[in-house]
Order: sequence, then C-alpha cells, then structure tokens
Amino acid sequence: MSIRRRLITVLGLAPLAAAFTGVPAAADVFPIPTGTGGPNQLILASTTADNSWLVRTGTQVATFGGDSWTSANIASATSAVCTGCHTTAVAVQVTLVTGSPSVATPGNAAVAVNAACNGCGSYAYAWQYWVFTSRPVQLSSSTVQEVAALRAEIADTAASILPSDRLTDPCFTEPPFPCTPRNLELDEALDRLTARLKEVIDNDVKAAGVTATGSIARDVQQAPGS
Repeated sequence: MSIRRRLITVLGLAPLAAAFTGVPAAADVFPIPTGTGGPNQLILASTTADNSWLVRTGTQVATFGGDSWTSANIASATSAVCTGCHTTAVAVQVTLVTGSPSVATPGNAAVAVNAACNGCGSYAYAWQYWVFTSRPVQLSSSTVQEVAALRAEIADTAASILPSDRLTDPCFTEPPFPCTPRNLELDEALDRLTARLKEVIDNDVKAAGVTATGSIARDVQQAPGS
C-alpha cells in the first residue's frame, strides 16, 4: 500500500474549518468510526490587535479502522493589519490505523502569514505521525496520562517563546544567524516533545505485542515581519 500526501493550500483552509468542527480535542485518545476518513485537526490562530500575542495548540491522538483514511492536520497562524502582533499555531496529531486501507492520503500543513503589519511575527508547526497496526490497539492508562502531560507541555512551550520578528529578535538576521533566533528555539523545543510523544506511543504499541510500521510528516513555517 502506498501513502499519498495531500497538499492543503491556504485557499482550502476556510472550507476545511467548517468540516473539522466537532472533533473532540479535549479527549486524550478517542476512536474514529469506520468509514469517516479518520481524524482531522485544524488549529487556527489569527490576530489583528496591536501588541497582542495569540497562541493556539492541539495535540490529538486517535485510532482509526476503515478502508479510506484521509486524516488532515493543519496549523495556521496569521498576523494582519497590526503593530507588534504575533501568532503561534501548533498542531500535533497521532493516528493508529488498523489494517491496510485501500485509500491512504494523510495531509499535513503549516501556514504562517503576515499581512500589512509592523514588528509582527507568525509561526506555525504541524507534526503528524501515523502507525499502521496489525490489530486494534488500546493504549494503557499510563500512556494516556503521558499523552495528557505532553499535550500540556506542548501548549506551555508554544506559549513560552514569542515568534521571531525583525525588530525585537536580534538573532534573526540572515543565515548564518549570530545567535539562536526565537523561532529556532521553538523548533527545537517542539521537536523534542514530539519525539517524546512518538517514543511513548511506540513503546505502548510494542508492549501490546502488535506488529506496526510508522511514518512522520513535519511542516514548519515562519513569517518574521519587518
């Protein structure tokens, strides 16, 4: 079975937003009924307020069993018509897919946009991990707790590092950077946490004695304004 990745453009974000409502983002692990195409996650952060910083994150872990798997994971950050404004969007998604669906087209995209703003910065991080398992897997209670802790840590990390902008981040010039820009700090911190999330999931699947193969998609986009 081959995996085809869907390319999700900015123009497609608006209709997708309506389609993605109703996903239970607060659940640690939840099943997706057969035939629905799999879990979808859309994290949107957008601000037009001067000197504001909007952070939105989502960490989703779900199971899916069906013949057509089309999960999408999108992070979109936009700062527009403002001064000193920043946005951060982080979307992290794990899907445990049972069997071998005949259609497998996951989509993962990060979009960061600045529009008519000064001293602004937008940062988007999208990370998607899917695992094909030989039979359904029910994660242990300890793993569910670890997922919840990592969800909180991912949210706290995203809220602790202001996206780079060219006015207030002296490290953000032209590569090679004279020091570590804030956006790169955020990249590295989120990469460590998602690597830990993958490890937690992999260990639980292995402990269950399930044969599994996994793949990762990662997309990061940043828009440090002038």
